[in-house]
Amino acid sequence: MPLDGAPVRLAFALHNHQPVGNFDSVFAEAVERAYRPFLDALARHPGVRLSMHWSGPLFEWLEKHEPSILDALGTLCSRGQVELLSGGYYEPILAVIPPWDQQGQIERMNGYLKARFGVTARGAWIAERVWEPDLPDALSRAGIEYTLVDDHHFLLAGADSGTLREPYWVESTMGRVGVFPIERELRYRIPFQPVPELLDFLRGTSRAAAGVRVFGDDGEKFGIWPRTHDWVYRDGWLESWLGALEERRAVEAMPLGDVWDAGLPARSIALPAASYPEMMLWALPAGEQVRIESEQRWLEAQGKADLARRIATGNWREFFARYPESRRLHRRVTELSAKIEHASRSCLGRTQYEEARREVHRAQCNCSYWHGVFGGFYLPHLRAAVRGHMLRADALADELQGPASGWIVERGEEEHRLKSPRVAVGVAVNASGAIVELAERRRPHDFACVIARQREAYHARVEEAARRAGAQGEGSATAHKPETIHGSIQLKEPGLERLLQYDERPRYASQEWLLPAPEVAASGSLRALIGLGPVGLTFAPAGAGEPIAHADPLIALASMGDPRGTIEKQIAPGRDEAEFEVRFAGVPGDAWLVSEWNLSILTGAAPGRRLSLEGKAPVACSPGSTGEADSVTSMRLEDSEYLRVALTLQFEPAARVEWSPVETVSLSESGAERVYQGTAFLVGFRSGAKTGPIRIRARVEEVGAAP
Repeated sequence: MPLDGAPVRLAFALHNHQPVGNFDSVFAEAVERAYRPFLDALARHPGVRLSMHWSGPLFEWLEKHEPSILDALGTLCSRGQVELLSGGYYEPILAVIPPWDQQGQIERMNGYLKARFGVTARGAWIAERVWEPDLPDALSRAGIEYTLVDDHHFLLAGADSGTLREPYWVESTMGRVGVFPIERELRYRIPFQPVPELLDFLRGTSRAAAGVRVFGDDGEKFGIWPRTHDWVYRDGWLESWLGALEERRAVEAMPLGDVWDAGLPARSIALPAASYPEMMLWALPAGEQVRIESEQRWLEAQGKADLARRIATGNWREFFARYPESRRLHRRVTELSAKIEHASRSCLGRTQYEEARREVHRAQCNCSYWHGVFGGFYLPHLRAAVRGHMLRADALADELQGPASGWIVERGEEEHRLKSPRVAVGVAVNASGAIVELAERRRPHDFACVIARQREAYHARVEEAARRAGAQGEGSATAHKPETIHGSIQLKEPGLERLLQYDERPRYASQEWLLPAPEVAASGSLRALIGLGPVGLTFAPAGAGEPIAHADPLIALASMGDPRGTIEKQIAPGRDEAEFEVRFAGVPGDAWLVSEWNLSILTGAAPGRRLSLEGKAPVACSPGSTGEADSVTSMRLEDSEYLRVALTLQFEPAARVEWSPVETVSLSESGAERVYQGTAFLVGFRSGAKTGPIRIRARVEEVGAAP
């Protein structure tokens, strides 16, 4: 208990968020299991006051489907129970987006909060608490006075753990903002510890009434995390907790704004680039994460927990290095943002500009760019949604420059893009010459949205859990009291350990190999010869450094470093704006050319999803199946119910096609699970002395009923 017997002051902040592109069913479940019952309980305890942050994607869904939730929130705000925090509207990682988007995202949220709830937000929530030293510039420019990040940030800056009961000033070149330290121990205890024990902890660890303890974490912990709904609501944890706060039994809860108004910071600190400690470990390569976690546990066993917490680990930007697909999308969105921002200074189409800017902001939603226990990098529907908003922004940016027709080529440092009003084909010109974007622009959908399989640190826990399950059989009933999700791991189906395979190459489209004909004949399988290794042929722009000799809008590439000669590869327009071709010339007469196309329509088996092959023996099956066929003249991947798009590949000459699903084992709040990422198609062409150019003609179409 504080020295004068006064209640411990607790600044209590909740962050509610659902990512762009999440399923309606997930939003609805979150409303019923967490958001609505929490607001209902809070309304029954008018003496409890706290801070809340709701993200823009969640606000937009609630406006459309559950406006009563927003009305209830507005009532709590109007009677002074809830202080609403601002932040980037579409929950971007503020530190990694351009300055104009940093300000624009926060201003978008400020405007919504003012219009919907009549409040002017002074504090802000920072997505994933990812801090970088120049953020005070962005926050202060947008009118933000204070924010909150983990005490971990402060420990890495050399702060005394005993002084982290107050906000600090943090300055950058042109800005200054107050920053509250979130207490890690409270994050791990709330709501998992029984209320009497929690109150004893707060009493026993408070040193003076003047200090403030800060709790800031996800609202989904109160009903959506495994076993929390029953614990928090049915078993009465929340009623007990709110009752204790309302009666000020040892603890008085208050919004961050009240603490801020009581007195400005007396100290300053320079915070390093950091996030919450779990995130900083997740950003590391798997091996390094395991090693550092082991060293931290050793230090804790030696009684040096404070030193263990001060070990600096990964930076959030390392996710871009770990996941090339994430880096590519981030660069694509950032380049588009710059293009749209430049157009804003001269274009007359203000409505189109605002729509394009909003689509860029949606594409900056952080969840599909990273992965740990949270993070949606391994969730195809989240990646596809963000790519869809990027493609809409791209189309609107093109319209800002005038009506579009025909084909054009956009040439960049890392990618060239062949585009028509219907199709966008991105080609990596500084790597393998693969197709990294194959998009139907009207829907829009990117068929090349497949990721490589990588080892994650928790895969060792998957293997260990599988060994235990094999030795002990099915587990018994789970514990009644919930645990933090950073503990034990649950397997959502048996046999997951058999899916732990890792790719040495990206999972793009049009990646090529030259295979000797005798080896193919002896093996009888293209898949067995190629395996999971690197791409066989590397292509670069033909005549790099020389003036472009052809006037047609095409991308011309040539293979490099192969002693059998040079293979020419062209990506060119087809017969109309919905079709393009990939052409090969110079294939040796005694070899097979194999082209791998990793393609996705988001799920391997569902109504409306079909894979069909035409040729000597037609095949119809699900996209996530495994199979092979010879003398194939065309294949078609179709979704007539959800995406309502189709991609048809025609082969000249007829080809051998082998296909198999690309599946990952990834971790979520509820456990380890299998996730279908796409299907790998190996298209093999047997060359010969009389064989002409090899051609793959790709056509995108809209199919199915209009939404």
